[in-house]
Amino acid sequence: MGDDVAVCKKKPGSRLWRTTLDFLFLMAGLAAIIGGAILLVWPLWYLATHHVRLYTSLTLGLIGLALLVVLALRWRSRRRRQA
Repeated sequence: MGDDVAVCKKKPGSRLWRTTLDFLFLMAGLAAIIGGAILLVWPLWYLATHHVRLYTSLTLGLIGLALLVVLALRWRSRRRRQA
């Protein structure tokens, strides 16, 4: 009784195999998240430290664009409620 639990062979479908596979997928996911964050942050850091005026202009432009989008969406939803 319980012989199959005591013997943990790495066969597809066994508990140890699934745990190992889950761990590998977790590590691959973490590596992808960290790599993506580095690829996203590095250009912003470079702009902020080497091209301050360009970074400031881009940041202010994106903030302004985001505000315009929010205002347009609010205006559109307000028009729908009145109709």
